[in-house]
Amino acid sequence: TNLDTVIFDTFKEFKMSEILNSLNINGAFFEFLNDKLKHYEKNQKSKLESLEKVLQSLKNQDANILNSFKENLEKIEKLKQLEMGLLNAD
Repeated sequence: TNLDTVIFDTFKEFKMSEILNSLNINGAFFEFLNDKLKHYEKNQKSKLESLEKVLQSLKNQDANILNSFKENLEKIEKLKQLEMGLLNAD
């Protein structure tokens, strides 16, 4: 029982209520940080998805512009041929 008394007296010196209170505060703080991190990750994921959509849209626009450019070059070539035909007709 002497050992029990020594152990019990030692634990009295630890001020368990202060330790538990400190752990509770730290736990709440880490929970707060975790919530903030989850919110940040969600925002970053949303921004990334938005950027991916914009990039895809730009790729599609570039493809359309390239096709339009090629079509316009073909039309210009046909107009030049018509112009030459008209000039030679005189």
